[in-house]
Amino acid sequence: GFIPFGIINFTVTRLDEAAETTVTMLLPEGYTAIKASQYIALSQDSTWVAFPFKLDPNNNIITFTIRDGELGDSDGEGNGVIEHQAALIIPDTVSWEDSESCFISLINQVTVIK
Repeated sequence: GFIPFGIINFTVTRLDEAAETTVTMLLPEGYTAIKASQYIALSQDSTWVAFPFKLDPNNNIITFTIRDGELGDSDGEGNGVIEHQAALIIPDTVSWEDSESCFISLINQVTVIK
């Protein structure tokens, strides 16, 4: 696969310890995610692991929930701060001619809405 957005980094602060939050990433207008995409996150032991997410290709939205100190919080501490490092992977099998899916073009920014 390839990573069209590069590594996605963000920090969520002012949470209660061990609280969870839902993150919504809105792709810019004109870009559409595909169902075969995979989202991976950096784990506490510095390995990349599959991270569960919901994809709404009709509205260009990726949504997931992270709990402070658990998978998706790369510092691994229930300290009221979530440090998230991840990537959206598009499978190599997707091509411009793929009529079953839409292709994500390279972009520079993904907006994170808390």
